[in-house]
Amino acid sequence: MGLEKLGTTIGKEVIAWTRTSASKSLLATKPIKVNTSGLRFAPKLEDDVVQISNSKKAGTILNIKKSTQEPIVYSKLPDDIDLTGDNIYTLDAFNIDGERIGSLSFKGYKNIFDKLEALYINFFGTSNEYKGIGTEMVRQIVSLSNKLGLKGNVRLSACTGSIPSEFRFKGISEKCKTSAAIKYKKMGFAANRLSIDRRINEKISEGDTGIIQDPRGFSKDIFGSVAMHLSEDAIQKYLKGI
Repeated sequence: MGLEKLGTTIGKEVIAWTRTSASKSLLATKPIKVNTSGLRFAPKLEDDVVQISNSKKAGTILNIKKSTQEPIVYSKLPDDIDLTGDNIYTLDAFNIDGERIGSLSFKGYKNIFDKLEALYINFFGTSNEYKGIGTEMVRQIVSLSNKLGLKGNVRLSACTGSIPSEFRFKGISEKCKTSAAIKYKKMGFAANRLSIDRRINEKISEGDTGIIQDPRGFSKDIFGSVAMHLSEDAIQKYLKGI
């Protein structure tokens, strides 16, 4: 089956799985990109399409090895979460095989008047075999923050590796190729200090990773430990499933 470009069209690009032969088997398929505005010019496509889907949906993660989007499953949190003290809670994420692929611990964040203001992420770790785990876990925490009356507010201290600004072992640098501050910035967080936030944006626009090699050959995060909060715009996007 062939598709021709029919002038200038405006529409949404989707992934369509089509048969690769005259066989009736749905297993003999391949993905192609199709613009929805051109579907009316290709009536034969109606018979060949067996599935149309977006490449990324809220609640799914990318299995890097298989190049497939998969659902993500979470551990159940207690119904009576108490954030008034120093209680720490853990949210674990699992793949469809039941393997743990992410873990996040959090507690309540209080302001100077000892009033609850946000959820504070203490620890955050994810498997490198998937993409999107971090985003989906933050989405869960934002949703929880909103349900607890904290308006979706989430805070954390971005810290690359186990040491704020430097890694003691050269081997660790292979796993820490980008500053945690830059990673969290791309997930919607902003540095509490405007000057640092602007510097993070500059490094991102320059394509800089924020990681440098010192004279001894060790990796160093130029930002060190950065106090960050989730921006209002990001909160709304997470809540809306964007």
